[in-house]
Amino acid sequence: MPGMRARTHKYNAKPCIVDGIRFASKFEAKIYGDVKLLVKSGCVASVILQKKFPLFGKSGKICIHIVDFFITFKDGHSEVWEAKGFPTQEWKLKRKLFEDNYPSIKYVVHSKGKK
Repeated sequence: MPGMRARTHKYNAKPCIVDGIRFASKFEAKIYGDVKLLVKSGCVASVILQKKFPLFGKSGKICIHIVDFFITFKDGHSEVWEAKGFPTQEWKLKRKLFEDNYPSIKYVVHSKGKK
């Protein structure tokens, strides 16, 4: 419609598609490229994109945390990888809950400008 603007992400993230997969940002797609290299190198057993983890507190289930990448390595350990351009308060809280709920899973945050 004339005069209508296209919706933009509130943090100016630009969605993109790689290998037929829609990523919320170009930065997340870049991290996906890094994950693909790990898979190709043979050190990764499996990768799940956008895996849902229920988060629990003393009174029961609080919410769901959807992580960008859940990676299981050939040696058996698992890691969560998050591509973060802007860490919101909600995300910070979910990360703390995740670490309390799943202490055996390493939580790796990839931020713009550093890895």
